[in-house]
Amino acid sequence: MRFSIFHQNMKSYGGLKVNLNANMKKAFWKINLGYMTHPVLAVGFTEVRNNSSAPKSLAKIAKKLDHRLVNVKTVAVGQTALLCKEYITMVALGSPTAATRFEVQHYGKVTLLNTLAPICVPVGTGVGELGEDDLPPNYLVDFRGLGYLHGHIRTTAADWADKEMVIGFAHNMYNTGLPSTMMGKLPAMVQSIYTKHGIPGTAAAVVGGDFNVPPYNRGWLTSAAEVDEDTGYYIDTTASHVYDYWFNHAGVGSFTADLDHDLDDDDAVVWPQTFGAKRSDHKGVSLELDTKLWL
Repeated sequence: MRFSIFHQNMKSYGGLKVNLNANMKKAFWKINLGYMTHPVLAVGFTEVRNNSSAPKSLAKIAKKLDHRLVNVKTVAVGQTALLCKEYITMVALGSPTAATRFEVQHYGKVTLLNTLAPICVPVGTGVGELGEDDLPPNYLVDFRGLGYLHGHIRTTAADWADKEMVIGFAHNMYNTGLPSTMMGKLPAMVQSIYTKHGIPGTAAAVVGGDFNVPPYNRGWLTSAAEVDEDTGYYIDTTASHVYDYWFNHAGVGSFTADLDHDLDDDDAVVWPQTFGAKRSDHKGVSLELDTKLWL
């Protein structure tokens, strides 16, 4: 058994366009991840415009990839220059009682404050927590942060049972600054999730998204993007750019690079089915996990 994670940028998605929804359902149905032996742990949809109609429609689209994707979480991760909130919808594998599931212990958002310091804000009603639609005071305007899930893989497969991980998704957009703002802060943003929840360094981390810059390693985070075997170049995920890919880090016990255990380009796949007219201007991307992420 192997698990996968999937990301799809949805280009200002509101959830009410009938033709778009129908086309994306067809596209997801055509993506063959072999879910009976390769369950999809989570799907992340970025560039979502609301927390009402959009998540409802995205939940239906996700099920075409793997019908067991049922645990829907949506969080506001920022706001445009025109004060329009942007969300990330994440759909995790399995109901709370399913034999094979990603059991979500925490979910929330990580954004930057005006000081450019990262802040991890779980969804909840306790101290230091906010609702799904809320953003922290003094957050960096016109910046989009991470949406994240933290939890454990629950399965009867001994090699995978009880593996702990953080799964994040991002749309790197910062109109009044530079795309490098988020990319330079990404390791600290991911690390803030571990700190906030007391997550041990033995938990693996995977972050997928539309990063709007080409892939390369960021600090202790290793990038993974599919390479064309014929040309030796990364496969474009938009009409002409490689913007959608993955970062990951093995649970080695510390936030230091470990290329021996991190996933690499061979584990990433680009899916063109979702790209085109009345679909998305981005291709979908998946990352196949390996138990080497947990030592």
